[in-house]
Amino acid sequence: MEDKLICEVCKKNEAVGVASSAVGPVSLAYCKTCLDWMADALWVIASSVYCCDGPEHMAEWFWDMRTFRDGLYISAAQVYGRQATMDLI
Repeated sequence: MEDKLICEVCKKNEAVGVASSAVGPVSLAYCKTCLDWMADALWVIASSVYCCDGPEHMAEWFWDMRTFRDGLYISAAQVYGRQATMDLI
């Protein structure tokens, strides 16, 4: 019996395939919803900030990147407390 591929972003839906992250050179399994939201795994967002030596070194476009946490799609800016809601994107 073959195991189903699960989305690496939301970790709940069946993945429709594997694609490259918009943030960097990493490929993830994505479900249709996470692809539609153009969301990346939270660890991809966090590791990008870490590799750039902190949030103060991130490009402005980075803060519009999305992830999935606690059942919601949120921006990188929300993850790091730079904005309260996605309404500002």
